[in-house]
Amino acid sequence: MPKYAAPLPPMRMGSPRVRHTQLRLRMLHGTWHDDLREHIRLSVGAVRAKAWGPPQLTACPARDLAETVSVLYDDDAAVSHALDARAAAQVAERWRVMQARSAMRQAQVYTELTNECGRQLYVDPETGRMRLRIVTPDLLDGIADPLRPGVPVELTEWCQRLVRDRWTWVREVWSVRDLDAPSYRVLDSEDRDITEQVHGRSYDGGDWPDVYRRADGRPFLPWDITHSVAEPAALWNPWYRIETIDSTMVVARHSAYIDHCMTQAANPQRCVYNMAPAGSQRREADDGTPVAVLQGDASSVLAFEPLDEQVQAMQWQWDAGAELGTMQDVYERRLGLIAQSWGLSPDDLVRQTSDPRSGIALSLSRSGTREVQQRRAPVYRPHDERLAAMTAACMNRLDGGSRPESGYRIEYALLPLSTGEQQQLERETLALYDRGLIPAEIAVARIMGTTPDAARAQLDAARRDGTLATTTPAAAEEAAP
Repeated sequence: MPKYAAPLPPMRMGSPRVRHTQLRLRMLHGTWHDDLREHIRLSVGAVRAKAWGPPQLTACPARDLAETVSVLYDDDAAVSHALDARAAAQVAERWRVMQARSAMRQAQVYTELTNECGRQLYVDPETGRMRLRIVTPDLLDGIADPLRPGVPVELTEWCQRLVRDRWTWVREVWSVRDLDAPSYRVLDSEDRDITEQVHGRSYDGGDWPDVYRRADGRPFLPWDITHSVAEPAALWNPWYRIETIDSTMVVARHSAYIDHCMTQAANPQRCVYNMAPAGSQRREADDGTPVAVLQGDASSVLAFEPLDEQVQAMQWQWDAGAELGTMQDVYERRLGLIAQSWGLSPDDLVRQTSDPRSGIALSLSRSGTREVQQRRAPVYRPHDERLAAMTAACMNRLDGGSRPESGYRIEYALLPLSTGEQQQLERETLALYDRGLIPAEIAVARIMGTTPDAARAQLDAARRDGTLATTTPAAAEEAAP
């Protein structure tokens, strides 16, 4: 068995883009304690930060929002093709077998939080089995197509490979910049080509894997880079929504301060003058300093004795040092503002309190989920249609089929209406139709959840059969004698 040595991250991965992306990933994975601790120290100083104690990760809006809006793959997407329905069904079945939907859903979470994510259609060279690999953008680099800035023509992945019985970081470089000379290379940390050491052969020019070629012989990258915007200006956009990351740090700092105040400053402060507690014990602190200790709690009765009989002894109480209610209200308002910056309506946020100002619960209602699905579908549809075409091409190379290798269409399943929402939609639609404000095909399309063209065809068929009135109820009432 080869010896396993814990690999070290490559030095060339220390760019600002990579470091910031890794911060976002730590937020997603719940490992950003040190980042929050450093943020608090820089914000309030080392002395106050130490007094607050270790910070607790009680909230992470960046992670919560990425999870909340990643609802596009809650159900299987429908794959279709205008010229070959059978091929589309085969592609959809292959996605089901390779459990692509769960990988797509995870890729959407990464994309929403880090703005990009790599998806590789990997075909096992020995078994021919496919799977969808998800690679975070901190492990990727690449060169984009000049005419399509978001589409790579060369992609580099940092990964671990077994080289000379040792696990080490390498760079796998896939390139179709020159369609006549595609290449796949494995480079070590010193940019030496070790492809033959890892795979036993090279993959340059005509040796490019046939499974990643189209029917006409053109090579293609088995990669797709998803983006959080529809038309990215570059292959990487790491700083988009940086306000959310900064705000996550701020609200986490506020949460730490609220916790500190709740622990240390939520009770009234009692004070005495010219008095000493009776029954106190003398002890030594950690540094040897003598201190007086008096054990007590909210139910105990404390006795005091005057220090100087000639001076009036006094006792008073200050109010609590922190307005916890006010601070909590500001904290929750900030959470609501962060959610709104992602285009989420406050009315669509499911709250745990009756206060309409509260945005602390970053979960969506059914209507809010559908709105997010409709808004994000145009962003992800081109990527999934490209993936469907790549899947068909790989299937053709594996089994000699002749499926179309372009022209696939993806439709996402929206969350269905609840019974109450459906009834409300019907009432509103019929009211508009009765007043003659919308035509019949629009009314049918809204109620049945279909397209206006399909609704128009249904209405035409019903009119030919004589089973549908040709006027609105309002018009019929006005025409009555």
